[in-house]
Amino acid sequence: MRNSFYYIKKEELRESADEIAKDFMSCRDISYISQVMPLIEEFTNEGDTILEPFCGLGTTVIAAGMIGRKSIGIEIEESRFHLLKKHVDRYKDKLKEMPRLILGDCLNIEFDSKVDAIITNVPYFNPYDKNTNIKDSFYCMEEYNTYLQSMDNLFKKLRNTLNENGYIVVFCENIRDKNGNMIPQSFDICKIMQKYYHLKDERIICYEKDNDTLDGHLTNRAHEYVFIGQPKIEWNYDKINKMVEYAQYYTQNIDAILYGSLYLYVTMPEILVNPPKDIDLIIKNDLASIKKAIRILKANNFTVYSWNDEILDDFDFNLLKGRYYIRAKKDEYVIDIMYESNDLSFEKMKEKSRLISNIVVISNTDYVEILEKSKRHKDKETLFCIKKIRHNKKGLIL
Repeated sequence: MRNSFYYIKKEELRESADEIAKDFMSCRDISYISQVMPLIEEFTNEGDTILEPFCGLGTTVIAAGMIGRKSIGIEIEESRFHLLKKHVDRYKDKLKEMPRLILGDCLNIEFDSKVDAIITNVPYFNPYDKNTNIKDSFYCMEEYNTYLQSMDNLFKKLRNTLNENGYIVVFCENIRDKNGNMIPQSFDICKIMQKYYHLKDERIICYEKDNDTLDGHLTNRAHEYVFIGQPKIEWNYDKINKMVEYAQYYTQNIDAILYGSLYLYVTMPEILVNPPKDIDLIIKNDLASIKKAIRILKANNFTVYSWNDEILDDFDFNLLKGRYYIRAKKDEYVIDIMYESNDLSFEKMKEKSRLISNIVVISNTDYVEILEKSKRHKDKETLFCIKKIRHNKKGLIL
């Protein structure tokens, strides 16, 4: 886990004087690239797709493109959208991936496929600026309760747009009304998020800014909250029970060891906030074991893939080397079988494995070793929870 607090100095990659002059909010709500970059690096992987529903002048999509993330940016205000396109174009030589930009209302746009992350700086509640033609947008709603209800509608919709294992990262500040009283916008947004997401973490960002610089009645943007969550998923116990049956059968019949989220469900269910998504197995790394697993899976009507290649009768098994796993699919069930690992020996894992609920499961120590070598944020969270449980139960940490 990274430090929950960090400090941002002024950066050169900012809006031009012409953009500031033409923008209806004078760019005062536009984030720094150095503000969003660490969060993109932490909660996404290269090749992931990020959605920014309040794109502004494109800070998030520019930062995403710089480090190889695909992105979709939505902006409702037409004059700002034209500035957005020009602003992104100004940095195109620095981008590994060009963003997809959409002029429209994020509340009304539907997507054909899900995204891997949502990273956004939500608009201030700000009924006092009248320099936009979009009078009913988030930019200038008249009533705070209307603003919050619209945010509720949006976060509910975004949950269904986000992959089950994806992250939502929301930047927000508390503000002041025209009388100088604080409006707890950040904390109200956080409460709304909690309805639809498991809150996983937080950050506080501080900015370099003159003490006497104020953005009208709002805030001096000297600090900002970041809330990080994952979507809440409904538990389907009929599906989970079937996954357990599959794990019982295949760990016994193809000499496999269960690990991953279903392993946690069987051994430490208190760790899971969402239901297990698939069945993760480890088998011995030899061609005979791999072919046996494929034969039994196909005999039970699973379609088996090596990456995107379906394994048919004429499949070239030389392709398996370096691919590390095969994937089997049937209806809504997925079985991922890892056969190649530079980290752990199958024979040694089998010696330490246990039989729980008639499933051969990996030992805690071996699973911790797998998690410790992983760079995924989700695996780091799981590792933290396992160590905490072990500490509470036994008075020691693995």
